[in-house]
Parts: sequence; C-alpha cells; structure tokens
Amino acid sequence: MVFGRWHKCEVSLASPCLSRRHFRIFWDGALLVVEDLGSSGGTFVNDRCAARAVLAPGDVIAWADVWVSVESVEVLSSLPGAPIPTTEGSSLLDKATLDRARAALWGQAIGDALGLATEFMTSDEARLAYPHGLSRYADIVRDDHRSRWPVGAFTDDTDQMLCILESLIACPTVDPVDIGGNIARWAATCGLGIGRTVQRALDRNGFNTDPIAAARQAWEDGRARHAANGAVMRTSVFGVWRLDDPAATPAVTLAAAAGCRVTHYDPRCVASCVAVSLAIRTLVLDPQCDREGLFNSLADICLLLDPRCAEAFEAAAVGSVEALALDEGMSADDSGRIGYTLKALSAGLWALLHATDFASGLSAIALAGGDGDTNAAVAGAILGARFGLDAIPLRWHHELHESQSYAATIERFLKAMGYLPAQ
Repeated sequence: MVFGRWHKCEVSLASPCLSRRHFRIFWDGALLVVEDLGSSGGTFVNDRCAARAVLAPGDVIAWADVWVSVESVEVLSSLPGAPIPTTEGSSLLDKATLDRARAALWGQAIGDALGLATEFMTSDEARLAYPHGLSRYADIVRDDHRSRWPVGAFTDDTDQMLCILESLIACPTVDPVDIGGNIARWAATCGLGIGRTVQRALDRNGFNTDPIAAARQAWEDGRARHAANGAVMRTSVFGVWRLDDPAATPAVTLAAAAGCRVTHYDPRCVASCVAVSLAIRTLVLDPQCDREGLFNSLADICLLLDPRCAEAFEAAAVGSVEALALDEGMSADDSGRIGYTLKALSAGLWALLHATDFASGLSAIALAGGDGDTNAAVAGAILGARFGLDAIPLRWHHELHESQSYAATIERFLKAMGYLPAQ
C-alpha cells in the first residue's frame, strides 16, 4: 500500500509535505514493514527517521505535520498481501498437537519454578549449590531470596504469562489495554518478583488507558537503553494462540510485539518475544520442521527488528551452554547484563537447536545461573513445544506448586481457543 500525493497511490493525500510516492506499507513474510520511497522529507517512525522499519500496534508513522497511527492487529492483518484472520468455525486440534501446546505452557511454568533454584547465582555457585544437579523442587536451597516462594512455585514470569492468557480467553482480539490491566491488578495484589521495567511502565500516567504509550515514555526516559527480559519471559502463550489458523503467523507476530510493548518498548525486547513465540508456534504445528532453517528465519526477522540481536544467535549457534554466558552480570568484573532480554533469547535458541531431551536441556540452562528462572522459562516453553508432554518428567508436573489449578487453567485456555470440544 503506497502513500503519497500522487492520485494513483493507494492512499492519496493532498498534503504539500508528501512526496508523490512517499512511503509504502507491506507484508514481508510475517512482518509488517514501512519503507520510505526516496521521499524528500523522510519518513519517521516513532519520531525516528527510518528508511525501513518493522511496525507493530502503537507505532506512529509521520511526515511533517501528518501522521498515521498503527491501531490494531485486526486492521494490520487486513492490509493487502496479509492473510485475512478467520474467527469463526475454529477447528479442533489433533491429540499430538494439543499435547505439544500443553507441553509449551507446562514447560514455561516448570522452567520458571526450577530456574528459581539458580536465580542470581554464577554458574560456579550453581554447581556448588547443586553438585548432583536439579532433580526435584525440594532440592532448591531455601535462602532469603528463594524462600519467598513456596517449594515448587513458579514466579512472576509465569504469573505475567497468565495475565496474557486470561486476556486471550476474555477478549476476541489481542487487547494491550486488557493485558496491561491484568498485569496492573496482579502487581497490586501480589507482584512478587516484579521487575523494574514493568514497574516503571505501571507508574507512568496513562498506563491504564494506553500502556504502550506509557511503556514507550518510560523507555525513552531511560534514554532508550534498557532491554530487560520481563516481556520475553511471558510470551510463550502467544506461540499457542490461533493454532487452528495456518495463516495466522503475521497476526501472532504482531500480537507478540504488542504484548511485549505493554511494558517493554525496546526493539530487542520485541524481537525476543516475536522469535520465541514463532519458534513455539512452528514446533507445535510441525515437530519435524527444519530446526536449523527455523533458526535462520528467526535470525532474519530479529536482525530486521534490531541488528543487535545478532549476538544471541551467534552465541546459540556455538552449541555449548557455556558460550551463552547466561550468568554474565553476576561477577564483579563483568559488564552487569543480568536480566538482558538477549540472554533469555539465546537460552531459548540453544534449546531449539541443541538440546537432546527436555530434562537434560532444561537442567543445563537452569544450572548456568544468571537470571535462572527467566532463562529456564523461555527454554522450557520451547523444549515443551519441541519434545512434547510425554518428555516432561512426571515429578516436575506433579510437584509443581498448585499443579492442579495450573492444569485446569491450561485446559480452560484450550477450550476457549476452540481447540477442544466445549463440553
């Protein structure tokens, strides 16, 4: 769709500030992209001059005194070249696909609960604390930090994922305001483990009515530097949303981006959420997919969103967990990058490419230390989607704190999505 002053443009506007053919919006695979067409005045996305940029709900495209706001996934998905979402007649999923969808959500919570064991430890400290590995939640040391949660409980990572899940059940479309409201209510009633980036967004005026704008303001107030992992830790549920629609990948991409930007505006955070969500979706729908090809496709998407994402893919490609340096930031002599979104992304990418089974893969990530619960939640969701429900040790299911309640929530979600019979 071309915007310009020329009458033959799809969107023709009589503005002297516009060039004849100023910019175009189009779908590039799963990404919605704006591209300047050599205009005299330039095209600006969120106040930054951009020759080409990936768009998500909440973005503003501007030139001089004219602007276009990207409002919603539904509007975006109906642009020329995009698959049209179907909302009626959802198909029931086969048992194997359902089990992988369940496994992704179980893997998220189990990884979160198990990873708490090494949160804020170096890898050396983790191996000293757990010389025989991590077999049960009861093995987790009960120090001042970890004793804040019951044995076997997941943390804020999965709490916030459930905020998104409940919104997807309640709303026919992805609604950032509703997701933000759920997170705000969780923060007000519990909020245990809440991260600084989430709290800064919640504290901004207007969060309740426009959380994406509030998150953007908080990010810009921090000089657009912070790219924390508090969004990628909760994104797994987007990977199992709209599984009944094979053409929904662009909508899932935009949904993951919008869900991220409710609190985390940095493009590295957006890229991490999109990559993890699409990895889960692909593995659930096609367990025999070319994982190396998927890895490369995700790299292309992430590098378009932010070239700095290259470090996550380069580290994950090496093959060893040590190469991820997941505990970077925990030692006095390093750069202090604990809680960095690209660390969590690299953990998930390693799980996609190199893990040989669910249990050993998750344990390897958890024992690497750093922000252990988030790294393991991301890796656990991808491992679940990849290896399926039967690959998850039963003890990790049964001994998860309030496991029956969590299981019921998963089933309620699957029914609400139309994947299971209503009765």
